[in-house]
Amino acid sequence: MRLGSWDLIKIKKKILEDMYGAAEADFEERKTEIAKQNREYYLAPLMPILDQLPEDMITRDYLYKLIIKYSPDPKNTFITKIEQTWVYKSDTLQINPHSPTQQYEQAESKLDSRLYGITKTLCNEMLELLEEKKKLTEYLNETINKYSGTLQLRKVWPEYLHKYLPAEPPKVSRKKKVPKSIKADPAIPDFIPTRLTTNLLEGK
Repeated sequence: MRLGSWDLIKIKKKILEDMYGAAEADFEERKTEIAKQNREYYLAPLMPILDQLPEDMITRDYLYKLIIKYSPDPKNTFITKIEQTWVYKSDTLQINPHSPTQQYEQAESKLDSRLYGITKTLCNEMLELLEEKKKLTEYLNETINKYSGTLQLRKVWPEYLHKYLPAEPPKVSRKKKVPKSIKADPAIPDFIPTRLTTNLLEGK
């Protein structure tokens, strides 16, 4: 069965979501937890001062932003594999730093050294998954660009991907063409021999 380009895109998206969706959701939770912990480390030494200030002198916001720049090779700082903003969002307004130059912008904090270890582990896992997902995406793109038929894709895809393809339609039994009967050569009229004999006798 031939599939349209939109059907193939949806199949590819579903495969990638099933393969990597759970791991990516876990990464997001861990990123949020690291940002939350970083906020606590950031505010801890300031709390004795903040507690003495009037409430209207302290900025509050729902968001806390943490800047992450990570390279797997610390000696080569020019190669930054991950450059992201990790966010901790609370349900209520909390004390959070604000940009000194932008009135409605949250300040972006740097990573506390006490969180280097778990952040490095997470970043390496993210990079590993990203590379794996990239290779699978390239494979899927290459195969669906070359083949659009489900039978063809079943031949080239590993079996565990076959479930993403729609079931083949039932085969329509086609009536075999009955070959036309070959007409026998017409029978020689029985009078011809007699006619030939007669003509011979009569000298014709």
